Amino acid sequence: MKNNSKRDSEPKTENSETLDLEETNLYPVFLETTLFLWKFVRKYIRRYVVGFLFTISSAVLSALIPALIKRGIEALEKGTTKDFIALVGLSVAGSGVLRSILLYIGRIIIVRTGRLVERDIRNDVFRSIIFTRTHFFDREGTGKISSVIINDVENIRTMLGFGGMIIAHLMPVFAFSLIGEFLINPKLTLISLTPLIIITLSVVIFQEKIFILSENVQNKLSLISDFAQEKISSIKIIKNFAIEDKIEKRFENYCEDYRKVNLVLARERAKFDLANFFLAEVSLVLVLLVGGKMVIDGSITKGTLAGFIAYQITLIWPAMAIGYLVTIIQKGISSLYRVKRIRDQEKEIENIEETNFQKSNYNNKEAENLQEPKNLTDKFPKILFQTENQTFKTRENGKKTENAKYWKEKENYDIQIKNLSYGILKDINLYIPFGSKVIIEGKTGSGKTTLLNLILRLYEPPKNTIFLGGKDILSIPILEYKSKISAVLQENFFFSTTIRENIKIGKDILLYYDGKYENGLEDNEIKRYLEISNFRIEDFPNGLDEIVGEKGVRLSGGQKERLALARALIKKPKILILDDAFANVDVLTERRIINSLFKYIEENDNEMTVLFATHRTANIDKFNISLTMENGRIKEIIEIGKMER
Repeated sequence: MKNNSKRDSEPKTENSETLDLEETNLYPVFLETTLFLWKFVRKYIRRYVVGFLFTISSAVLSALIPALIKRGIEALEKGTTKDFIALVGLSVAGSGVLRSILLYIGRIIIVRTGRLVERDIRNDVFRSIIFTRTHFFDREGTGKISSVIINDVENIRTMLGFGGMIIAHLMPVFAFSLIGEFLINPKLTLISLTPLIIITLSVVIFQEKIFILSENVQNKLSLISDFAQEKISSIKIIKNFAIEDKIEKRFENYCEDYRKVNLVLARERAKFDLANFFLAEVSLVLVLLVGGKMVIDGSITKGTLAGFIAYQITLIWPAMAIGYLVTIIQKGISSLYRVKRIRDQEKEIENIEETNFQKSNYNNKEAENLQEPKNLTDKFPKILFQTENQTFKTRENGKKTENAKYWKEKENYDIQIKNLSYGILKDINLYIPFGSKVIIEGKTGSGKTTLLNLILRLYEPPKNTIFLGGKDILSIPILEYKSKISAVLQENFFFSTTIRENIKIGKDILLYYDGKYENGLEDNEIKRYLEISNFRIEDFPNGLDEIVGEKGVRLSGGQKERLALARALIKKPKILILDDAFANVDVLTERRIINSLFKYIEENDNEMTVLFATHRTANIDKFNISLTMENGRIKEIIEIGKMER
């Protein structure tokens, strides 16, 4: 398995997700996305049925009006009374008012239901994204993901809302008007339908091209969002290197590409709409020519022709609306494709097996499977740890060391790694007893961060390679596993809120609602962990209510690291991972933080394992085990208490 590298700092000008018209079979895409959409629509099917009933009733009244007009004109030809004409006029007006009321109610129901589906899809996609494996974010830009959540889901809502309205109202209007025409004169109906059949064929011709172009437009918009988000978040770097003009030029290029693709799409839509408008008017002209001749010949009455023309005018708008309907459906299907692609990304493994950390018993056979190296001077030694007598065998300055006593095991949070190869890592075999203080040294690129990320499950390791308490970590439910482990990484993120709320996030893994937390943390407890991490809260005028700014912009590098440590400790983890966590503080400050941290751990009966990856060795004496990595392998493991210093 290869380790995924981070995406390039610049968005790609040619998006790999853009569909190729000649190579893509769109019908499976339509089927797949439709089934995906049905999962969200089916819970609101009753609302759609009610909305459709109102709009269909409105369509019936729309079809009734031409029949009333025909009846009124025929009555005038025969010399009817004024009262009858007035009655017909009132019937037409009443039908129009009632039609509008029914249409309004149906429209409200259908459009609001589209909003509900939009909400559900957006929530589902967001939840899916936050549980997606980390390597997905290494290759996908934040702007692109945001564009999918916002723009694409909105396109789906438009398809379900306004698209649903067109289908629910105009299509029944089309059907009832067509039936009305057939009842009046079948011959004239067939003549008027010829242009409308051509409109239907044009839909088939244009639909695939419009779909592809809609997909390309959305991809270009994603690139703009990604570029803008990335550059705004790194504005200090841009200003530091005075490259504003260059960045502006690149942004203009992205916008120009977006404009060009939009123009191509607009041209195709214009051709389609122009053809629809033209053919719709042609159908009306044919009715006037043929119908007028039939009136002159006496085969139909003037009332019949007037009623037929009224039906034909009613048919024109649904026929022309087909173009708009096709456009929003194509955009909606394209957006559904993009949403589904992101939603179907591989998730962090969720296993239904319940794991009780406190009651799980480690099987000594697991330790026996790790064979002691035959040649103890081998460049890459392995560890053998026996749980009963706490014996730790390894090399120490090139010599064999035995019977190094460690802490009595209280709870089974031992970490065991067997034959792990992942990315740069090769054949890692390691056993870390619960309560160990391990310092991991090595040059940049030696594999320290990759190893810690796998233990953290930021990336999923191969099966049966990393164990906690004798359990494959992939068999432990992800939330349960991560409730026992905390980390301070090289890059620490802070929300644009107060110091208090940023720390509380470490305690409560659930997102807060409206800025309110209900996890029972008192300020004294928060200040205790800040003190352990050597974070000087008194330096801030507003204390715990100080706003740290977006991504902690108002904090220095060292303050961010110490605040991140407090946030990690407040979770009271069993395993604490520090990945170059104190790079922005001096050696003496780092020593004070480590002393304070280890004192806190000792006060809690050593119920915490610490894994500390660093480039510095000045504070190595504070740890129990030193692990040196080189080129993805364990070069040396030393019991620090017996080191020759």
